[in-house]
Amino acid sequence: MMTFKKLTYPILLLVCSTLTAQTGILKGKVTNSERKPMQFVTLTINNSRINTTTNFDGSYILSNLTKGTLTITASFLGYQKLEKEITIEEGKTVNLNFELPNSNTNLDEVVVSGYSTRQKAVEDLNRMPISQLVNPQTINQIDKSVLKQQNNFNLTQTLKNVAGLVSISSSQQFAILSRGFAVSNAVNGILNLSGISDYPIPTYNVESVQVIKGPTGTIYGVGSPSGLINIVTKKPLDVTKFEIDATAGSFGQYRTMVDATGPFQKNGKLKYRFIAGNTNTATYAKAFGNTSDYFIAPQLQYDFSDKTSIAVEYNYNNNTIKQFGGSEFILSAPLVPEAEQYDANGNFIAGTRDMLFFDWEDFNFDTPKGINKNSTNLGQLRFKHKLSDNWDVKILASTSSNKSGFNQLFYNGLTLIDETLLPAVTKDNIEFAIEHSFATNKSNSLQISPYLTGKFNTGSLAHAFVIGGDYTSRKINQEFSYVPASLTFDIINLGNPVFPVVDFNNNTPDASQYWNITKQNITSGGVYLQDVIKWKQFTFLAGARLEFFDEKVISDTYDSGNLNAVDSKNSEKAISPKVGITYQPTQSSSVYASFTDGFIPNINPGAGSGGPFSPERFNQFEVGARKEFFGGKLLSSIALFNINRNNLLIADPTDLLGRRYIQINEVNSKGVELATTGKISDSFTINIGYAHNPTFAPS
Repeated sequence: MMTFKKLTYPILLLVCSTLTAQTGILKGKVTNSERKPMQFVTLTINNSRINTTTNFDGSYILSNLTKGTLTITASFLGYQKLEKEITIEEGKTVNLNFELPNSNTNLDEVVVSGYSTRQKAVEDLNRMPISQLVNPQTINQIDKSVLKQQNNFNLTQTLKNVAGLVSISSSQQFAILSRGFAVSNAVNGILNLSGISDYPIPTYNVESVQVIKGPTGTIYGVGSPSGLINIVTKKPLDVTKFEIDATAGSFGQYRTMVDATGPFQKNGKLKYRFIAGNTNTATYAKAFGNTSDYFIAPQLQYDFSDKTSIAVEYNYNNNTIKQFGGSEFILSAPLVPEAEQYDANGNFIAGTRDMLFFDWEDFNFDTPKGINKNSTNLGQLRFKHKLSDNWDVKILASTSSNKSGFNQLFYNGLTLIDETLLPAVTKDNIEFAIEHSFATNKSNSLQISPYLTGKFNTGSLAHAFVIGGDYTSRKINQEFSYVPASLTFDIINLGNPVFPVVDFNNNTPDASQYWNITKQNITSGGVYLQDVIKWKQFTFLAGARLEFFDEKVISDTYDSGNLNAVDSKNSEKAISPKVGITYQPTQSSSVYASFTDGFIPNINPGAGSGGPFSPERFNQFEVGARKEFFGGKLLSSIALFNINRNNLLIADPTDLLGRRYIQINEVNSKGVELATTGKISDSFTINIGYAHNPTFAPS
């Protein structure tokens, strides 16, 4: 036995040294035709499963390659593939660089044939190049190919492609929910304050949509704890194109759009794009009313050089909704007089009432029950300059104005005129009360957001770094009026409805109405930095933001002619951190974890609200995994999340007038999201999603 052991050790050492000596290392850099480093380029050893992707500086390394002649392929979306042969020698390092030329195939054709999630850096959303595969937070993208195939008219229809997003609407408000709460939205990477989230956003000028789940306060400051939707608008093209699109549908629905783009000059430095559209939408039931909108969006871009460019863009949208009430009235009608509906102990006797349904169209009236109007102006300036191959400076500026409001009649309870006619219940025996209310909201805002991005190495660590700041000034004027419950309503008979004469374009209240006027001046801003560090199979993310917020409010309330004036001020400061880690066991898979924190200053809702209120704080913890298939054309993911909110502002349930607010703690939203998305070929697209999201509030 002793002799056998002595022989075994040298043999094992000999085998290990032989295996080590038979392998070599291949490394190098990948650049484009302008010799600028390219990130996320895929390098594959042909006829094998060995592959890798380039880092921020375009570098790559492949270790433990078998000696001999190998063929390696470099590929990236929008560029021609390159193949090179290389000889690997025992124990040596070989350098091999690639310079990828632009593809002759235009980008539209490439996107239709498939895409790689590794190549999707989502720079508009993150303000730095970090792919979906390694980002420690859930990000979903909807490309222009999907928008075109589905022919969606508005963003609500488009966002059905993202698991866990839900749209809700009422006669005065529209919102999109994610992970239990309403999301924020941005346009081209800068927060949108124009008010276009108050109604379904049309898709005339939407190139793609990016959705990030969870808090985004590190980069964007004050925002939703559940996520942000970034709309990427269409940009001027180098080639001249003109397109007219017309769509018609049932019940008077039609949509037209004109899109023109191209260069103004032969040298292509000045480019333009002009988009205009109109949509009219009715429904199968006149009761739901109809919607019309008008949209224009001119845009200019000037390229001073391949390093410097500036673009200006303007979007105008006018949206009008004429409403005729709900689809039907639902009446819990008594079948016997009220005194006979309860027993001696006061318990309700089953079968003494019945549910009756009355459709608005039965009443044959043509006067709209109300009108919602919304007009927005959004202007943007985008400047970018490449300081070097690895450093860029960008400036985003936005100015917007919004005027919105509603003027409507609401029904307030159904009653029987004559109970002696029971059990027969007809329209002629039903009446209801009408309430009139209206609101007008006007806002103006200015935003400036400069930031600097860079890529560099410190030893074996590759960094992608962003530092920036932003400033926002916003003025809001709100007016709201309604007939309080203490006053007499107009009584309408359903058999012969005679509605009060209302000028829906007149928003001037009389002395008998409740009337609130609130004026707000809001100033906010902050500075932030974020660093993404790549080391071997790990990617680390760390960032923080210092935010400040100042608000001045003047609120005047007239209640039956009595004035109640309130002036208030509110100033807040907060730090919002974000950390995350991603591990890639293979080049096509990853697991990750992240923690994000944020805050929302609670703006004073007005007189009698019970304020001032403390700012809301929230955080999210998320873990998940992702896996690519078919060379990155298909991405499957699973994410588990937990969101906690404290100091959440809600209406006081004990206030019957609905004017007072309270704050609650320990509001929790948790859940799981699963998704598989991608385009395998021209005729095979997959989009599967599932979300389970219970949300809890203290009782």
